Amino acid sequence: MRNIICVDIGSSHISTGVLLEEGELVAAADMEIPLIRGSSGVVEYDPNQIWGLTLSCIRDSLRKLESKHKSDIAAISVSSMGEVGFPVAQDGTPLSTAISWMDRRAREQAKRLAGDIGSEELFRITGMPLDSMFSIHKILWLREHQKEIFTSMHKWVCIADYINYKLVGAFFTDYTIASRTMLFDITDYQWSAPLLSYTELRTDQLSEPCMPGTVIGNMKSEIKEALHLDGTVAVVLGGHDRSCIAAAMGIDNKNQIIDSTGIGEGLISVTDERFIPPNIKESNRFSCYPGFLDHKYITLGHFGSVGRLVNWITDQYSIKDFIAHRNLESPIYIPNTFVNNNYLEKRIWFDLTPRSTPEEITYSIYEGISFNFRQILELYCKEYSVQHYSIFMTGGMTRNDVFTQLKADTLNHAILIDVENVATLIGVGKIAFLGTGIYRDWEEIKATIQPSFVKVHPQKEYEEYYRQRYQKYYKQAEKLNKRRKDAIH
Repeated sequence: MRNIICVDIGSSHISTGVLLEEGELVAAADMEIPLIRGSSGVVEYDPNQIWGLTLSCIRDSLRKLESKHKSDIAAISVSSMGEVGFPVAQDGTPLSTAISWMDRRAREQAKRLAGDIGSEELFRITGMPLDSMFSIHKILWLREHQKEIFTSMHKWVCIADYINYKLVGAFFTDYTIASRTMLFDITDYQWSAPLLSYTELRTDQLSEPCMPGTVIGNMKSEIKEALHLDGTVAVVLGGHDRSCIAAAMGIDNKNQIIDSTGIGEGLISVTDERFIPPNIKESNRFSCYPGFLDHKYITLGHFGSVGRLVNWITDQYSIKDFIAHRNLESPIYIPNTFVNNNYLEKRIWFDLTPRSTPEEITYSIYEGISFNFRQILELYCKEYSVQHYSIFMTGGMTRNDVFTQLKADTLNHAILIDVENVATLIGVGKIAFLGTGIYRDWEEIKATIQPSFVKVHPQKEYEEYYRQRYQKYYKQAEKLNKRRKDAIH
């Protein structure tokens, strides 16, 4: 038996586990990642701390692992959030903290880049919408505000690049992570010469891009010793967490749609070609980039940060207390809006009055988050000519049974809920199985390692209620969208 150490570096936690060859994930471990918060929207991580926590988390998994499985470790593969990056010296030492995807310091750089190159051209090259979270804007900020670090840096790396460097001693990245820098040409599968020129970077100042599943070397002996591993352990490129989730769910066509929940929520699908309809581009909510399968693309609709808000409400109240307060005249909650070409956490209520009760306001938050997904889902289906589809739901918010029922009700569509809820770990393990040849091809692994789901059906007695409520939501959301377009043009 040949097993994979799976690592997922998320926005708030590091998770690890071992995926056995037959498809069972065992020895799961989890550690929290401290955030460094500053003024003016600064959100950072300590790269050395993340590396230390990663090693500790892997050790925890290996301690839990039965000895018969530990001797059969064939490879390790890392998934991570995509937009976290930082400069390193020639010996790999970080020259600064890592800038989070939640950090908004580079808004002015994003606005300037859009003006100089144009949003259409940027999207054509990179498949990314205008948003200051991408690495290119952070690099421009570094060049302007920390010139000494910029001129002395050996490379700019994403967090997965750094962990893989610590494992093998060389800098590699995969196409999915490279795409999230907004410096990668998704047509030519290489770093974009025009964008490198704009940022004053050389190609060798970025990690070497490869296909997800590429074996980039073997784990260094000192790391194996620290983890008490024997034999050869291959290091395999995993990918962006959303791509790994798609692999875990077994989706490979545009009619299969994932609602990925967590700190950030996203719609994930897989398309056969690099085609982005005009209205998808203009919405500024979608990105398109190479996925975990050759000649397949991930289409990702990003909704911003919702998980922390839901978790806070859940900690204070029970959603069951508010379900009974369905009211057609309740306030309408819009979770996120766009300002200055940036997808910001600006939350707006409509129809909020002194008579609105705390119960109605709280319930409107859950409802608004669900309607937000429905609006993007409808746009996706319209523009990609999708009429019949399946919806899968994974991530932290699936643990809330009342919320998943509300999602099914507001969408008026059945949802397949991921039971195991460790999709990113399983997905990065499946990619490693493919890359190492342990499985022959995608069809074999898809047939062998299948996720478990519970199906949640919409409650028909609420269909008309949510139809009317969604009409109100959609009307107000489109007003905001028109204001955004007017501001841009």
